[in-house]
Amino acid sequence: MKFLRLILLAGVIPTYTLSAFSQTITVKDSYTKQGIPNVNIQWQSIKTSTRGGVSTNSKGAANISSKEKRLFVAASCVGYKTLVDTIDITKNPTVFLDEDIFNLSQVTVTGTRTERSLKETPVLTQLISRKDIASIKASTISDILEHEIPSIEINQYGYGAALSSQGLESKYTLVLIDGERMAGETDGNVDFSRINAANVERVEIIKGASSALYGSNAIGSVINIITKKPSKKVEVSADIRYAEPNEKNITKALVDRQDEHHLKSFYRNQDRQNVNGDLSIGIKSHLFYSQSYFGYKSRDAYQLFDTKESVKYYPLLDSTANEGISKSPTSIIGFADLSATNRTGFTGTKWRGESKASYYNHEQFDFERDNKHNLYKNYTVGAYVEHNINSTNTIRLAINRDVYNKYLVLEQLDNRQKNYGNTFNSIRLTYSNEQLTKHNLFAGAEFFSEALESDRFVANQVASHSSTDAVVFMQDEYALTPSITIVGGVRGGYHSAHRLHVSPSVTARLNRGNFSYRLSYARGFRSPTLKELYMNWNHQEMFTIYGDENLKAETSNYYAFSTEYLNINKKISITGYVGYNHIYNKIGGIWTANQTEYHYKNMDEYRVFNAELLARWKVLKPLLLKAGYAYTKVFEEDGITLLSSASPHSLTAQVEYTYTKGWYNLSTNIALKMIGKKEVSEFDEGINNFYLSSYPSYSLWNININQQFRRSYSVSIGVKNLLNYTAPILSFSTTSSVGRRFYVSIGYSF
Repeated sequence: MKFLRLILLAGVIPTYTLSAFSQTITVKDSYTKQGIPNVNIQWQSIKTSTRGGVSTNSKGAANISSKEKRLFVAASCVGYKTLVDTIDITKNPTVFLDEDIFNLSQVTVTGTRTERSLKETPVLTQLISRKDIASIKASTISDILEHEIPSIEINQYGYGAALSSQGLESKYTLVLIDGERMAGETDGNVDFSRINAANVERVEIIKGASSALYGSNAIGSVINIITKKPSKKVEVSADIRYAEPNEKNITKALVDRQDEHHLKSFYRNQDRQNVNGDLSIGIKSHLFYSQSYFGYKSRDAYQLFDTKESVKYYPLLDSTANEGISKSPTSIIGFADLSATNRTGFTGTKWRGESKASYYNHEQFDFERDNKHNLYKNYTVGAYVEHNINSTNTIRLAINRDVYNKYLVLEQLDNRQKNYGNTFNSIRLTYSNEQLTKHNLFAGAEFFSEALESDRFVANQVASHSSTDAVVFMQDEYALTPSITIVGGVRGGYHSAHRLHVSPSVTARLNRGNFSYRLSYARGFRSPTLKELYMNWNHQEMFTIYGDENLKAETSNYYAFSTEYLNINKKISITGYVGYNHIYNKIGGIWTANQTEYHYKNMDEYRVFNAELLARWKVLKPLLLKAGYAYTKVFEEDGITLLSSASPHSLTAQVEYTYTKGWYNLSTNIALKMIGKKEVSEFDEGINNFYLSSYPSYSLWNININQQFRRSYSVSIGVKNLLNYTAPILSFSTTSSVGRRFYVSIGYSF
């Protein structure tokens, strides 16, 4: 029915009418028999088109007003299966919701850029729900990705987090916030500190090339981070988390001896508290909603030392060099940041829209007493408006602007100098038709511009370069038979630096009982960055990095096959995936002129094979097991040394136990991330040759125990890196964990 489809996918909130009946409906958990708060209930009269929408209170109750006794009702809530039924409201009914163990009722948007429940989406999508995030008590987006996706590695080394996914560097993973690109990158890594886990509703991951829908960078995968929206009339939540210090660097006596204010600040910044503070305020009426979030987090700086000697093997020389144990520390910077976001929108039967804005301020503190440090600032503004022409035709206009700047703060002068600025602007118009003779059509046009200011284009000054990309795209989701769906898409456009580019894709899905099969092909595309095109930077007279304006765009051929087994009765889900990505004109770098010049060049081909297995099993009502395994194989090309730092084997696992009794809820989660042994090829500038380094396998265990009282109060205690592992040799290819650390978190919500 059209009404039910709109409820499940769009959450339409209609107008109310005066009624003769006003009764209470109660929604309870089918297992605990406890009332469920924040359940979204949409109803429609059987005889007329009268509609309404309400949300349950803290006890799971809501009032429904209607002129008729019998109504169609759809009750939905995150973590539960959506219930659709006919009820008699004069009897004050009680309905029961079953837990949605596999998130099948969750609405996703990333796979097809249209709203589909996870069960219905034809493109393989991994979804990390709000419940999954809360279970591991994640504080950062890095925590979420590492513990839920086995094929992702995130290492914190020096300046910030470095992500690799499916054997590819971070520049091949497109990270989105609410479907929009993030400005600002360092070596292809976006600033993950911008995203606070407390403001994340869910994360959607599409593996493999998705350039047909998302354009450049979407060669390896797409990660779409969806932020929170209010689910009831008024909701407020606050949480503060404290973790034990990483390292004690400075004594109070040393600080007190300093006469100058900037030196006092320098020393204090070495021992900032490991604190996270989050505050969310949401309001929601019949047609209007607004969600505001404010966050603060800080971390103290620390240093790590190698405990094992470094051994380098030079294949071309067939020689081994024992370097001994390095005496130099690896410094992990400290930071303090503030962030604020707001989403304000309206939802009607014909029109809906939203505006959003965010602000982010991030200061980094290192160990160098040079009277300066880095400051990063970001702001985002955007909006969309959507018009439902009728029940099947929708048009949408969206605009977005993301600005990310970096400054060098001169502490003694109380001044700052801008040395980096990155701005993304986009405008997108889309049209969707969901019932055109078994076709769901999605088409649109987008104009995207980027500007980059940097002190690395021209010596001793900040210069800027820019690029534009105008594209059109189309996707058709065709139900060939009730069990076979084919999704085909193509994206083409004109890039200011690379002329015309075209990216097609096709996916076929077959459903057979408890099994689903998907076969996919996609053409990936990545435009060279402005840095790769125009860089001309001399690093302290030691070496110079040059861009190349003649670089070709990278392209790829991507093939994938996946199988899903879902048995709701046995409460088990297993997904198997294999993918092969063949990248052409891969951009890398070569050293010339006796290692004093580094040039970006189109190197050659790059081939990587991935296999992944994900499983989720509800063994007992209170016991959930999750596991994931990923295998990665990077193929070496003749005469080309590849610099992949991905481990061939990685594993994630979680055991979650929950207990509920009356107003008390206990949830315990034990999470494992294991990275297998790997051999990494690195470059020795001193002798102009490549060498191999071997890094041992390791595992990181986390445990979190969360207690909730009367639904409003919560206390969490936990341990990160339970077995106290630290890497014997520090590099970009190892973990930078300082060892075992305890934390406690206190929260309140209503």
